[in-house]
Amino acid sequence: MAAKKKAKKKAKKKTTRKKTFTKPSPQSVIREINMRFGDVGPIVRPANEAYDASDLRRPSGILSLDLATGGGLVAGKVHQFDGPEGIGKNYLLYRYFGEVQRRYGDASCLAMVCFESFVDKYFAQMCGCRIAMSEYDLDATERAREKQGLPPLTDEEIDQAMSCPQVGEFHIFEGPSENVLDGVLNAISANIYQIIGIDSWDSMLTAAEEKAQLDEVPQVASPATIQTRWAKKVQDSFHPVYRCPECGYSPLKKKVINYAKQNFQMECPNSGCGWKGQPEEAMVEVNETSVYCIRQIRAKLAMGGKVYGRSYKSDGAHAIRHLNQIRVSMHRGEYKKAGKVKIGKEVNWEISKAKSGAREGATGSYVLYFDPLEVDVATDTYVQCKKLGVIQQLPGGIFEIPEIEDEDGDGPFRIRGEEKLINLIERDSDFHDLLRDLAYTKADFGYVRTT
Repeated sequence: MAAKKKAKKKAKKKTTRKKTFTKPSPQSVIREINMRFGDVGPIVRPANEAYDASDLRRPSGILSLDLATGGGLVAGKVHQFDGPEGIGKNYLLYRYFGEVQRRYGDASCLAMVCFESFVDKYFAQMCGCRIAMSEYDLDATERAREKQGLPPLTDEEIDQAMSCPQVGEFHIFEGPSENVLDGVLNAISANIYQIIGIDSWDSMLTAAEEKAQLDEVPQVASPATIQTRWAKKVQDSFHPVYRCPECGYSPLKKKVINYAKQNFQMECPNSGCGWKGQPEEAMVEVNETSVYCIRQIRAKLAMGGKVYGRSYKSDGAHAIRHLNQIRVSMHRGEYKKAGKVKIGKEVNWEISKAKSGAREGATGSYVLYFDPLEVDVATDTYVQCKKLGVIQQLPGGIFEIPEIEDEDGDGPFRIRGEEKLINLIERDSDFHDLLRDLAYTKADFGYVRTT
């Protein structure tokens, strides 16, 4: 009897089943997120559809510096150059401008943000930047030279300055600092510039400082506050640009068709177009705007007749410092003299912050000659190519480049004499560019593109 009761009790027990449910697929989650928040384009994409422009670089033309920065300044990022007065920060910026013009031609589009002073167009031309000059610019240049105790321009120099044809577009941002920085955000979002130069962070004048009398103390850390806000906003400006596949208009608009079914589409706001389609059908542009920021320095005070560490430090908003992809610190070297006359100066540089393939801690130097204003890039290219094995030295003063054929095509290129080889590099731009490409490949930067 007891056994039967137990059996009945067991029979009365209800069998409970575990509830099962199906997790949403990653694709449905992505679509739901993009439907809710992707107002101008998807904010979540699979890894194989997400990319940036880190393979696109903006070289300076100085091979040693370009190799240390991973092939040049990264496109779509912010970079900083700091150093003492007169070290050549502006010269280097105009070199970067000139290299963009050389590669892009009439498609080049450059901009200069002037917090410190006006754009010295004559100086820019001397640095290799092709920028148009007006009669007023020429008069201003002459006045500046007179104040500096320099001789007036010769007729030949005036003709050369006025006849310099501008290559591509060159725009200048001037005005109240806050307005200018907001304008720069819009300019970066538009993705039309290869390089925007900012000269310089430490010379910007905020509205609070401008309104204050000379005997008043304006808001503490006013410039740093503005720079911090800008640094946070600029990250959004570097996001991909989504354009209409029919007319190229940007930004697009999102239209939700059915919330329950997660159906939505993108629409072109251009009244003359009317395109409608799925997000993946829109054209996607990766932002390729590089920002070159000049940062002034403050001298350290000597303590007990001794200066600890470097002779200067770079201050400013920490947000800007963290924002930098590559930071280059420039230091004074020795003057180069011909007898007692100074003909140039040595510029030492150090990569003090490095991402995207740049080499942190890398150092180097180049000589900036005064008349004409130029860097001996031919010798720099020769030295770097020899280090990498692109150029090989054979007995008898013969130099061989195995990857380049000679004119007859029956062997590797050879030339006798170091000076003769350097002169060829300086004289033949195609030969120079070929050596640079080989150096990039040897340095494992074969993936890098410059246009």
